[in-house]
Amino acid sequence: MHRFYVSPENWNPDALALSGSEAHHARDVLRTKHGEKLVLFNGLGHEITAEIIDSSGDEIQLRKLHETETPPLRRRIILGQAIPKGKNMELIVQKAVEIGAAEIAPIISDRTIVRVDLESAGQKQAKWQQIAIEAAKQCGQNWLPRVHAPRRLGEFFATSAIFDLHLVGSLQPGAQHLKRILADYSSEHRHLPESVLMLVGPEGDFTPAELTLARRHLLSERSLLRIANVVALPRRIGIIFGAPTYSAKSFADRDFDGRRFANSRGWLGLVWRRGFD
Repeated sequence: MHRFYVSPENWNPDALALSGSEAHHARDVLRTKHGEKLVLFNGLGHEITAEIIDSSGDEIQLRKLHETETPPLRRRIILGQAIPKGKNMELIVQKAVEIGAAEIAPIISDRTIVRVDLESAGQKQAKWQQIAIEAAKQCGQNWLPRVHAPRRLGEFFATSAIFDLHLVGSLQPGAQHLKRILADYSSEHRHLPESVLMLVGPEGDFTPAELTLARRHLLSERSLLRIANVVALPRRIGIIFGAPTYSAKSFADRDFDGRRFANSRGWLGLVWRRGFD
């Protein structure tokens, strides 16, 4: 069955309807008919299987057949991603949705190639949020991450919450494997981290000044992690933390086999940092 997104403010199980772009997609693109069944979700864990009862007006009226609720993930993953060039950010958003990231924070680094001003920042945020919605529709994810407006690293640190583990992308040597880092954390704290912040730099890495800023905000250095593909990292973290890994035909494995990102040196190394004990 086709999946459609209904925002939380418009979510009413007793009076279900599709409107706007979702109604257009159902009626004019998919050519859905009276009596056809659809799946609706609100991005907050709720999902409803419904039947079309009237599609003659601007809105498509629906009747609820079955309602389910997906519990939130036990561990919270936030991705802070320096905006890469081209359309790579779109793919990163898709993959973050698949592993259940709670938030996606696009970062404007000193070495970010893409030009972002106040007007384009809002446009990019809306575009990436819509990409997250489409990814959730296709992969079956019922929890929709919030995509923030692009901002500088200092602004991000000024407004970010406290996390059990902080991850900062870097090209520094001495990286350790993710499993070893989590094993060390588990051995020290007797449990896996409940929340993780992953910061990934742009092509060419964060600047020394940005790494110094990260050290100041994230306290002492924990350890290093070297990895060849940043898109596979959230997926791997999701698996280790017990997050359900969703997939869809449009997000085939070939999309993150590393070939598209082999030349992005800013994604070849990662620094794990521990937050506040």
